[in-house]
Amino acid sequence: MTEPAAELPPIISADELADLTGGEVDADDHTRRQLAAITTAIRNRCGWHIAPVITEDLTLDGPGGYDLALPTLRLEDIEQITDAGTTIESPEWSRLGNVRKPDRRPWSTRYQGITATIRHGFDAPADLALLIAELVAQAVNAPAGTASATEKFGPFSFTGAAATPGATFAIGGASLLAAQSAVLDRYRLEVEP
Repeated sequence: MTEPAAELPPIISADELADLTGGEVDADDHTRRQLAAITTAIRNRCGWHIAPVITEDLTLDGPGGYDLALPTLRLEDIEQITDAGTTIESPEWSRLGNVRKPDRRPWSTRYQGITATIRHGFDAPADLALLIAELVAQAVNAPAGTASATEKFGPFSFTGAAATPGATFAIGGASLLAAQSAVLDRYRLEVEP
């Protein structure tokens, strides 16, 4: 389990959204709410904050094995990590967030037995920024259930949420197509069975 961050910075700002849509989507309060809702939905689906790079305190259940998977796909640094109250010095870790103890001993099996302070995340990835812009433009200009025709806003073209064939699911008034879902899957943590 991770401790909820007080206020996560956005993946893209409302001004960046306006730039990405060629000014077709204004950075007004309604757009900011849609941007926040869609960003939250994306983060929830992916299982972590994704971007930007932040320092975060985590409390995790011990896996009991030799490898600990931190909830990230882009680990920059481990500032501190403890297992059952014992500080682990010089852990071996990968950029994908896998961590091993230097003595190769297994991790604790204790619930909430591991604490870590890590620096992780991507700078705003271009593919994800563009996807967020597409979804916000769709949600702002064609709220869920109100559009059935293909519409064009700046560089984006989409079919309204009510009539989007092949949509895998909807996020706040915007349907996510298989190709868009594939973008999210690149940032999604593995789901445990």
